[in-house]
This record gives sequence, structure tokens and C-alpha cells, in this order.
Amino acid sequence: SMFDTDRRLAIVSNIGPLVAPTTKDQYNQSAHPRPPRLFSHNDQQSIWQTMLPEGATLGWGGRVADAVAGSNASVFTAISAAGTAVWLSGQNVSQYQVSGSGAVRLGGDAVYTSPKVATTLATIAGEARSNHVFEADVAAIAKRSVLAEQTLRGVLTQPSDPGFSAFGTPSGTYNPASDPKLQYPNPLSGQNEFSALAQQLQVVARTIQAGQAGKLGVKRQVFFVSLGGFDTHSGQNQRHADLMARVAHAMHYFDTALGAIGARNNVTTFTASDFGRTFTSNGDGTDHGWGA
Repeated sequence: SMFDTDRRLAIVSNIGPLVAPTTKDQYNQSAHPRPPRLFSHNDQQSIWQTMLPEGATLGWGGRVADAVAGSNASVFTAISAAGTAVWLSGQNVSQYQVSGSGAVRLGGDAVYTSPKVATTLATIAGEARSNHVFEADVAAIAKRSVLAEQTLRGVLTQPSDPGFSAFGTPSGTYNPASDPKLQYPNPLSGQNEFSALAQQLQVVARTIQAGQAGKLGVKRQVFFVSLGGFDTHSGQNQRHADLMARVAHAMHYFDTALGAIGARNNVTTFTASDFGRTFTSNGDGTDHGWGA
């Protein structure tokens, strides 16, 4: 619907890490340039995210974050809602991870009701007791994480807000699995089912809103979300239909949420895959292709 009806989605086809146009005959020539370690999932994911095979430590999303960090005074420049992603690793910028519901509770106040105990634990966790480099690094990360979580928790609009959920008004305990806005129509079961991808994009939209309001000290941000399951060697027609239904729903949800907070013209969203699939079947499904 984003492409056919809303006209808010464009397709740029056959983009990928291919070094030069390549025929099958050229591919069989060892001297012809090609992507390193082609057809290896982990290496091709790394190449998409860093331009180098697995083992790279800097991603081009992180390099973008490095470039815009000068106008930001915040740890919230590069945010992943899908775990660690080398794409977000910069030379100077460290990625900050959130869960689908928001900031990850790392401080003592997540466990203890006593503010004094929570503050004391945060102080202990954030101070190295020796000059050991590893210990100092762990303490610095712990301190940054506790402070960042406290900041983000205090400025994020609740996910039950009518701009992000179907519940109309923020009230009660929010259960994302029962939120109709976060449910996609599964073409296989015919039922509406919860979409974790939509929830990832929900927390991204909530964070963008906080950034726009000047609550995070940022002017530009880079975000990462993820959906797995595309290694469809078999069951291609059924599995791919389900996965694309999730993508279609999540992107439409995100675009609608951005509209609700007045951010549509300030955000560019794109998809990338480590590689595509062949058109023809091998008898059990489709194999790796290098267009994506």
C-alpha cells in the first residue's frame, strides 16, 4: 500500500556490494572482481553494513553518526532497537541499544525501591577501583548506560499514546501484543498477529519525537531495526509472503506515526538485505542471489 496507494515508497532495484557488472562467464573467471566471500550470510551482512567482510568494526551508519555528532551533545546519536549492529559502530560514536518498550532498565532503581540504595549502586557500578583498562571501560559503559536510561525514560512519550497506539488515551498497563496498530494481517493464517518489527519502529518514532522536542540534545540521529527469517531455501512462497506482509505493515505504521508527530519530511527510511534470492527453484526452493 505504501507503493501502490500512498505513493510514499520507491524501489531502487539491484543495489548491492557487486564490484562491477558481471556475467556468468565473467563470474567463472577467477581474475574478475567480485564481492569477497560471496554467498556467506554473515560476511555479506557485514559487507552491507561496513563494506568489509565479517570482523570489521566500523559501519557506515556509524560513520554517518560520527559526521553529525558534532551538532549533537548526546549519547543518543546512534540507536539500535534490534540489538548490537556493526552498522551503527562509529569511530567516535557508540551505539545505544533500546528494547521495543523503550530504555533498558540498568540502574538500581529497576530493582530497589529505595532511592538511596539505587544511587549508591549506580555510583559503585560507574567507578573503577583500579587502573586496569578493562575495568575502567566496563565502569564507564555502566555509568553511561545508567544515566542514559534515566534520561530517555523521563522524556519518552508512553507507547499507549494515541499517536503510537490504537488505545486512544494513555492509561493502564500497555500490552503491545494486544495493540491493533502493532498487529499485521498474516496472509497464511488469515489472522492479525503481533509484529515485533512494528514495535521496534514504534520506539524509534517515540525517540524521534523526544529528539524533535529538544529533550535529547540531538539534531540528527541514525536508527537500526531488523527482521530475520529471509533465508528461505524452502517454503519460499509462503514464508516470503508472511515476511513481506510484516515489512509492509511496519513501514506503513511507522509512516503514520511519523505523520502524527509531524516528522514525515525529516526522516528517510530504507531497507537492506544481505543478498536476494534466485528466481528459479533448485527443486526445494530458491538459492542465494546477489541482487538485493
